[in-house]
Amino acid sequence: MRTIILILVFMAVSKPTAFSQCNEKLLEIAKSDVTKNEVFLQDFKIKLDEASVKEPVPVAAFSYKLDSAKHYRFRIISDEVENKGKGILRMFGGEKLQATSYHEAFDKHYPIFDFMCQKQNDYKLLITFKDGKKGCAVVLIT
Repeated sequence: MRTIILILVFMAVSKPTAFSQCNEKLLEIAKSDVTKNEVFLQDFKIKLDEASVKEPVPVAAFSYKLDSAKHYRFRIISDEVENKGKGILRMFGGEKLQATSYHEAFDKHYPIFDFMCQKQNDYKLLITFKDGKKGCAVVLIT
């Protein structure tokens, strides 16, 4: 019984560490891609479990205020080696989709997209993983 409890405690402690390592590696990769002309603004770390019959596709949601007449660059980098999920970033202004990293008709992912903000607003960033797969990703705003 004591062994089982120790194993469960170890599993509970080790899972967040693996999560942290996944995100930290991805964050380093994303930041290394930022040019000297860009200013780092914010990063978001995402870890979602796989969808199941009982559970709908998990979604991570963040809000970020963008200023009008400014150019923003969004990056989404996924760990596809360990988690198999390809991250999809969708940005909404109110109820309207403003930008996305995935073109569904062509099944094409864009790890980087630019957005010229026309209206100062709190924009909603929704992150999922393709086909509801388990995933780990980082979103970087510059």
